[in-house]
Amino acid sequence: MKSISRILTITAIFFFIQLTAEAQRRNADKNFSLAFGAGYFQGFVSDDGVAYDNAIYDPNVGPGVSYFISFDYHLSESFAIGLGYNGNYAGAEFVRNATVGEETINGFLVAGAVTNSHILLNATFQIPGEGIQPFGKLGVGYITQQVENGDVPLRLTNIVETEVFPDFKSSGFVVLPELGLRYQSFYLSLAYTLPFDELTGEDNPDGFVSPGTVSSTGLQLNLSYRVFLF
Repeated sequence: MKSISRILTITAIFFFIQLTAEAQRRNADKNFSLAFGAGYFQGFVSDDGVAYDNAIYDPNVGPGVSYFISFDYHLSESFAIGLGYNGNYAGAEFVRNATVGEETINGFLVAGAVTNSHILLNATFQIPGEGIQPFGKLGVGYITQQVENGDVPLRLTNIVETEVFPDFKSSGFVVLPELGLRYQSFYLSLAYTLPFDELTGEDNPDGFVSPGTVSSTGLQLNLSYRVFLF
């Protein structure tokens, strides 16, 4: 039984390799492609002058997810340009031991998150050939960022949704370099978000002022697949 299972597995792998190679040959005369994928995201947050009289600011960003899509035009086997979208989300904790009214919240507030949304112009260079090949990509464009500080339990705000500690937000220019390995139509890569603007606290007259600024970057480990269209 184990021998039959091993033979079937080897046959399936061989068939998949042949199918992928045949797809590459059919794609040789196509210039437009669509790449899409997802991966692991780890955000990094630092602050300058963020301090509250009634709480401790203590960033703790957990692991998250990245997701992306790119439409590209291939100028040659080695070089392509395109337009893409890249998004990231990670749960996080920022404000702890906050005092609201006369009650102290022991520990962090309820929920929180780091989110990034990129619209990018991409330039991709890859070494043509068979087997596993390196590639590099540089994305430049526009990013929208948000650091959500978290929510105060509703019982402390008279069951009214309000951001007692306003979120930090920004939007502006970003660079997203990426390096990885390609095998046929599959890509495995590391990408790093490098925004040029710091995040500032929202204006919220119903809550406490969020002073100072926050800087947010992010590392992605991505797996993607490319389909040639026409």
